[in-house]
Amino acid sequence: MEYCDGGTLEEFIDKYGGKKEHVANYLRIAQNITDGLYLLHSTKQLHRDVKPTNILISGTDPNTAVAKLADLGLGRDINPSKLSTVSHPGTTWYFSPERLRYDKFSFPADVWALGMSIYELLAGKKVYPFPMNEDSIINNPAKKLPAFVPEFFSSVVLKMLEKLPEQRITCKEATVALLVGKSDKVVILDEGIFVLNLPKTGF
Repeated sequence: MEYCDGGTLEEFIDKYGGKKEHVANYLRIAQNITDGLYLLHSTKQLHRDVKPTNILISGTDPNTAVAKLADLGLGRDINPSKLSTVSHPGTTWYFSPERLRYDKFSFPADVWALGMSIYELLAGKKVYPFPMNEDSIINNPAKKLPAFVPEFFSSVVLKMLEKLPEQRITCKEATVALLVGKSDKVVILDEGIFVLNLPKTGF
């Protein structure tokens, strides 16, 4: 297993979260972990425990650090004919509304947990305040992100936090949206997602 000298995303958030000067770094990290989860989902596997402590940071310089999704101990293959599961291991704070209701859940539940994690990075705090209130998570929308977060970036994160799983953005859609926000043209093929030009300037 690779040694990641930057610690966890939780530690990164404690040091650098919620700061305007790091917004470009937040985008890179969000792309890293969204890409990782997209690749996992493309193999029909759920992570089931996406959270900042299960995201590792390689590199100690926030301007070049790379994030990597880790701890697949609770991962599970999904039967393509069902594409859902009823078992509920994981960390309750990052459970999606359907998991908190003990409904069947699938890939959108991972996307919710990813959105919660990225939101914490951008805002420097959790989406919902302590103490945990399940009714609030199930019923109350997430508050707007700080004004320094670009609109396209904020939109992607809030779409990850849609209450209904069928309305939540997918990892593939989020990966594309984060790329499109920075580039003029993106092409999606069965073999992958390709950026055809240099990033836009001014970000």
